[in-house]
Amino acid sequence: MLSLELYRISAAVFILLSLTSIGSAQQVESGSFKFFVGKQQIGSERYRRERGDNGTLIVSGENELKAGGGLVKQTFKLKFDDRLEWRETAIEAEAAGTVQKAEVTVVGGKVKIRAATGDGTPVEQERPHTPGVIIWGSNIFTPVALLAQKYDAQRGGSQLLGAMLPNYPIEVESKGKTEVEVAGKKRTVTKYVALIAKTQENIFWVDEGGALVKLELPAQNFMVIRDGAEPLVAALDALEKPKSVAHALPPGVRTEEVKFQGEGLTLAGTLFLPKLEAGKRAPAMLIIAGSGPTPRDGVALGKVVHYTYRDIAEHLAARGFAVLSYDKRCVGASECRQQSSLDDFVSDAQKALAFLRGRAEVDPARVAVFGHSEGGYIAATLGSYDEKLAAVVLASTAGRTLGKLLREQVQNRMTEAGRPEAEIKAYLGKLDRVLSAIQNGRHDFTAEQIDPNDTLLVGLTKNPEFVMSLLINDPLQIVAAVHAPILVLQGEKDIQVSVRDAQYIEEALKRTNHPDFTLRLLPDVDHLLKTNKGAATLQSYSDASRPVDPGMLTMLTEWLQKKLR
Repeated sequence: MLSLELYRISAAVFILLSLTSIGSAQQVESGSFKFFVGKQQIGSERYRRERGDNGTLIVSGENELKAGGGLVKQTFKLKFDDRLEWRETAIEAEAAGTVQKAEVTVVGGKVKIRAATGDGTPVEQERPHTPGVIIWGSNIFTPVALLAQKYDAQRGGSQLLGAMLPNYPIEVESKGKTEVEVAGKKRTVTKYVALIAKTQENIFWVDEGGALVKLELPAQNFMVIRDGAEPLVAALDALEKPKSVAHALPPGVRTEEVKFQGEGLTLAGTLFLPKLEAGKRAPAMLIIAGSGPTPRDGVALGKVVHYTYRDIAEHLAARGFAVLSYDKRCVGASECRQQSSLDDFVSDAQKALAFLRGRAEVDPARVAVFGHSEGGYIAATLGSYDEKLAAVVLASTAGRTLGKLLREQVQNRMTEAGRPEAEIKAYLGKLDRVLSAIQNGRHDFTAEQIDPNDTLLVGLTKNPEFVMSLLINDPLQIVAAVHAPILVLQGEKDIQVSVRDAQYIEEALKRTNHPDFTLRLLPDVDHLLKTNKGAATLQSYSDASRPVDPGMLTMLTEWLQKKLR
């Protein structure tokens, strides 16, 4: 509960909260919430609100949440004065037999934090208090509607209204009111966006009485729903338009839904085919997706889908290429068998490549692989031992090992969030120790007292064998062994992989005297290969309407036309 959430490291959940209206005349009120990842319920919470005779408010409750392969249980209590100014928070969390406690109070204009770690070690902090700010811990789903109530609609814009322990600011902005009809009655719902530590976007809706209807964390496909609000949630879901819409196929392009054997399981994908003259075969490209549960069409961040892979495939198919993209194992229509190492993903891609080469419409001598992000490791691995590959494209691909990349991402996120240097140093030290233990085959992390709400460290330690395969693979050694021509595409506004990574790859290819490689740096392009004219932040990922960068598509097409002619 004292750690910063990092983007898309694991499917475990971090954050925000929820509450019903406090405007009721009742002195005591209770209710409950359910929370989900996708359609799977992973926890629940019960809460109570008690109004004192003097107007004070106490919000308390308990919850349980499946996270990182275990169960986290918490109890909480927040106290407010008669003007709804926050005064005190008490939290107790239990996971894997370890109990952590925290008490936060306002005393003399300062916030005092008293906490006890799993071994009972006391921790005390003190800092100035910002009036109007509510402070609580992660994985507690009961003060957010208070944020909506404290929001000044007349002033508008982004407003600092809360903080997540230990001190991650929560900025809230109203996105306006919407009317929906439920059981013949008009209902009014207000939508808000809450940004935690300037990086983690949450969306929540409250009804006309100030009660939370639902909350979404798009980056983790996480949702909170108030019990009893399901009809209203259904009406909102029907009204909310998709963030991105798959468009019609270009003229002359057709698609075929296909299935093929991966490494011990069946994988599903889409084959994009160009219009061909009789007896002709097309050059082809296999798209290999990045990390996480990524479907064939692109990167899914909750309900927001960036159709990067589909857009690339359609663009190339309209220009004479056959393209195969597929759902990764345990995603979409593909079967599920948990990967034990990166080799499983490499084997899946190898089987996909063989399937593509075996199609009657494809010229097997003119086939390329396109690897995005982590998929670049896989594409390079195929290129290192498959001498028949005609070309390899590495897009947004790291030129460093996972340990070095993670360390930089953590440091950048914590610095961006304004964390003290001592706190950043301590957390990086813990990360280094965890990664070292995994790399040396040690799987007992008890001594590190990992916070069950720290999804980065929980995600790393949940599947150490797979993480080890990423730690020990040096992408520069893999890339240097590729036989085929190589195109490196790197966006200058990529906040996950830097321009420096692409330059490391370029230097490695120069050192080995690779005969044919090209580096293209792309201005105003992010990790998703989309145009981004604004600031390079995680918040931009919520806008799936941004196009795949036209300049990148042109570079890719022209390069492939030369190499696969």
